[in-house]
Amino acid sequence: MARFSSAFSRLSALLLLGDVAMIYAAAAISQRVYGWRFGPADVLLQAKPAIFAIVLVYVFYLAELYDYHKRSGIYRRIIYSYLFALTPLLAISFFAPDHAFGRGMFLLVYVGSGGLILLWRRLSEPILHRFRPVANALVIGTGSAAMDASDLLRTAGEEDYEIKGFVAAPGSLRLVPKEKILDEDTDILEYVREHGVEKVIVALDDRRGTLPVTELLE
Repeated sequence: MARFSSAFSRLSALLLLGDVAMIYAAAAISQRVYGWRFGPADVLLQAKPAIFAIVLVYVFYLAELYDYHKRSGIYRRIIYSYLFALTPLLAISFFAPDHAFGRGMFLLVYVGSGGLILLWRRLSEPILHRFRPVANALVIGTGSAAMDASDLLRTAGEEDYEIKGFVAAPGSLRLVPKEKILDEDTDILEYVREHGVEKVIVALDDRRGTLPVTELLE
């Protein structure tokens, strides 16, 4: 699982860095709109966009927007996160005005960064999808439960698992693609090691079989 987790963490870091970059870009653009002549280095050194970014990134983290697996309703969750972050951001403006944007600037950065982050997430999705971590999975079973399990991986956003094969129990129905069913004489434990299987899904219609399920799960 180490390889999978490492790749997943890299994608999460890319999403986070992209969001922060969009916040700083919105701050820089807003300052230009106000006629303030700050260079990019000046914007990076300011505490106001940093505090704004910290609050927003933390709310995004709570909304699991850096979990690449959970892409369902991502744009709706971004909008809800912005609405939720409004309270702490306004609280900072009230209690620590020196560390927050003024009203006009705040509105520009708030709306601008939201638009830029939505755009960034939309444009980056096809690129990040190509480099997404893919974990090899093995399904124990070939009947209706196995069909449901494979369908769930495709429809529930779990596109990051590739089913390497199905293990048939003696006398069980075989409803999955035949080319994916392992031969009866296959050493399952050796197959798992050789093909780097990182997830084993038990989907037996009848668990009273002779398959080494316990050994695989260990």
